Amino acid sequence: MKQFDVRHVAMGALLLATKQVEVPVRLRELLLVFDFLYQRGLHYAKSSPGVRTKESHAGVHAVEANQEKKAAPIFKYQACDSHSTTMYDAKDAVMVAEMQILKRLGFHVQVELPYALMINYMQVMGILEVQLTSTRDPDTKLHAPQIAWNYLTDALQTPVYCLFPTHVIACASIYLMTLHPNTLHEPLPLPLQPRPWWEVLDCTRNELRTVAAYIFRLYDTSTGGTSRAGHGFAVRVREDEGGLVDIASRTGIRAWLEHTEKNA
Repeated sequence: MKQFDVRHVAMGALLLATKQVEVPVRLRELLLVFDFLYQRGLHYAKSSPGVRTKESHAGVHAVEANQEKKAAPIFKYQACDSHSTTMYDAKDAVMVAEMQILKRLGFHVQVELPYALMINYMQVMGILEVQLTSTRDPDTKLHAPQIAWNYLTDALQTPVYCLFPTHVIACASIYLMTLHPNTLHEPLPLPLQPRPWWEVLDCTRNELRTVAAYIFRLYDTSTGGTSRAGHGFAVRVREDEGGLVDIASRTGIRAWLEHTEKNA
């Protein structure tokens, strides 16, 4: 990460990941999507930075406490020409990043995902066809496998896939449905006697609770101070949408370091 642009590494990782599935993406489409997100992030970072961005760039984004937040101007994206030098340079950078990732992985790119395991576990426990009543609308029934699938997908935004084996993550997606209270649906009753059901799946309660804590942080909408780690996580992410995109490149990082050293 010290030698390569973080955006190029991200694109290289995503391109490599899509090659492992049945529908790989085209390189040009990948570049355009990343460019769109980057340009949009820069646009809103300048016109409407998040709270923490304002605090870290007090000299640049000085705003009075009682000043009303102005509406950000509409973002209009102009796609880069496919035959431009910028596009060719980006393609080369992504290919280099992809090769560097492969080299670090030793070309071992086989990954076991927890989705199939989760389905197998639910089938073994006889809950594959279970429907849970929504707490928001009692007339709505939610399919248990779909809820667990959603938990696994949301978990991609957390580090649990790097910290725990696949079977633990799959088991945690089922464990999340059993917790009470639950703001989404009624709890899923599973047996705890004569032994807890997760022990049959070779998991411990501490492992499941840790994974659950990581995922539940995504749904935390409390409005605590932005400086308190783990408090108001979802709110802070929304605040900083695009707010840190200005340090996504080496030039931006250098400018940020110079600004930090100057104000130290």
